[in-house]
Amino acid sequence: MRFLILGGTGAVGQVLLAQALEKKHECIVFARSPQKLPEEMSKNSLLTVIKGELHDAEAVKSCFFTDKACTEKRHIDAILSVLGPQGPRHPWGCPISKGYQLFIDVSNDAGQKPRLIILSTISVYNENDKPSLLRAAAVLVIWGPGHMAWREIIKTMEVSRNAIKQGKADITLVRIPFLSTYGGSGYSAGYVGGSGAAGVSLWLSREDMAGFMLDEGETKLSESQWNNKEPAICSK
Repeated sequence: MRFLILGGTGAVGQVLLAQALEKKHECIVFARSPQKLPEEMSKNSLLTVIKGELHDAEAVKSCFFTDKACTEKRHIDAILSVLGPQGPRHPWGCPISKGYQLFIDVSNDAGQKPRLIILSTISVYNENDKPSLLRAAAVLVIWGPGHMAWREIIKTMEVSRNAIKQGKADITLVRIPFLSTYGGSGYSAGYVGGSGAAGVSLWLSREDMAGFMLDEGETKLSESQWNNKEPAICSK
């Protein structure tokens, strides 16, 4: 399969990229600072690196076309994004959600309905969630000192839901709790407050997060439990 990975140069992104390459998937990393990739990884023959910013339409087009004239389309099985807001330092303007909208628009212009599996947090409430005091406390931690980060998360949710409603994209919005540096123990997916959902645990390892996103990307749309849904995930 061929995956377009956003956020691939970061700590979680490199874990995701390593897992995908190990499974022999073709990977395209779209990044503003591709030099952050380890040298050994960047030399992998299955990896293509495209340098660009989220607001750069021409750079985004190069993900979906192999030529500058935009006549030769490049098939993408899924866009896997681990882009996340930068906490209190996150800039105004919601650049990540605007970037997602641009990727959807460019893909639509190329005659494709993209499949996206993108990072979110349990700050996003879903109608299938149940009340959770732990989740409420976690949301307050994000909402207070990192209000612009919270706003980015909500805006991404709005972009996702609108694209699904309008039939412009298939999207899995992966809602995560707090990330841990501990090794993976396997993930659990569901809804907050439910059995096996992130309401049971507020921790998720990088390995388990990457594992869920890759597993979902490998799953056919017709067989996916989480296509056009908003699962909450945590480590077991």
